[in-house]
Amino acid sequence: HPCPQCPQSFARPGCLRAHRARCHGGGAPCRCPHCGQACASPAKLRVHERRHTGERPYPCPDCGKAFADPAVCRKHRRGHAGHRPHQCPECGKSYVELKDLRNHRRRHTGERPFRCPECGKAFARASSLTCHQHIHAAEKPHRCPECGKGFTQRSSWSNHRRTHSGERPYLCPACGRLFADPSSYRRHQRGHAGLRPHPCDRCPKRFRQPADLALHRRTHTGERPHRCPDCGKAFAASWDLKRHRLAHTGERPHRCGECGRAFAERAALTKHGRTHTGERPYPCGRCGKAFVVSSSLRKHERAHAEARCPVCPEVLEGRAALRRHLRAAHPPPPPPAAAEEEDEPPGTANAAPNPPSRVPCPACGKLFAARSGLRRHQRSAHPPSPAPPPDA
Repeated sequence: HPCPQCPQSFARPGCLRAHRARCHGGGAPCRCPHCGQACASPAKLRVHERRHTGERPYPCPDCGKAFADPAVCRKHRRGHAGHRPHQCPECGKSYVELKDLRNHRRRHTGERPFRCPECGKAFARASSLTCHQHIHAAEKPHRCPECGKGFTQRSSWSNHRRTHSGERPYLCPACGRLFADPSSYRRHQRGHAGLRPHPCDRCPKRFRQPADLALHRRTHTGERPHRCPDCGKAFAASWDLKRHRLAHTGERPHRCGECGRAFAERAALTKHGRTHTGERPYPCGRCGKAFVVSSSLRKHERAHAEARCPVCPEVLEGRAALRRHLRAAHPPPPPPAAAEEEDEPPGTANAAPNPPSRVPCPACGKLFAARSGLRRHQRSAHPPSPAPPPDA
């Protein structure tokens, strides 16, 4: 039973009717009073209304997770039983239902059969198209009771509410870091596992998510689909356009609840909030030192990188260890006295005893190609202490 409005087909007429009601709004006798979405039957409408009320009357007896739809609960329980008969031939991942496997395989093929009639944007899932169409209709049926902000998707609404409550229910077992939403948690987990299953067909780079790969491909094609309506500047990523537009408006919509300081971006507010909480979610895997932002951790990890001694074959862990090694194993000779410098023949004053080696500073370990550079450095960075005044 093919759908006359999109490429999807169904095994039963009832499934087709439900699909047309959910995705295309056709032939549906029931309409949600909260958001106006059409449902194929009163039972489907009751399940849909639970998205607005938050009611989840069907708990899983195995793990306690609750569901609004009994069919989704039954599907979830089959996953506990290990019954996942539909396996992806590309990566081996298994699914409870065939439709989930079909959706998954579109990640490998890049197929996006559901196209928005308003703007032409294509999607791999019908549900993603439905959520996208709320943008054109200016519908935001899920509204935050704390601040009144509206959302097109219930999942975005749930994640937003955790910004008010501070709840972070997703704990990483590898490093102990907490996350407010499941997508950030899964992305972080793939970082621990080193999984990058999405390769670029133009360069050796690989990516954790299809969206990251799609954005990277624009570096090869030069595509910049997001254009500023104020100045015409174009961007490859939508968030770069959002950040740029704040420069035109001067808007700082993200305000700290502790001190009232306002920020243009949510990420900046998150980093700032750690100055109040003391949270340091980025620990070093070698020494355990933790940092507020990931860029500080990356800078710190470079200090652990191997450093080769320029004088001997020794290889040390980090630049600090190299400086200590140079001071202990290869102390430079004291700088020659002024009288000795006058007696040196022309052209030999700055010659190093070992031309291939570099001259280290005895105070900080910094290396110089010639003694003249070392002497200039010592005068500016390590000036001698002033002599005490003579006794009266």
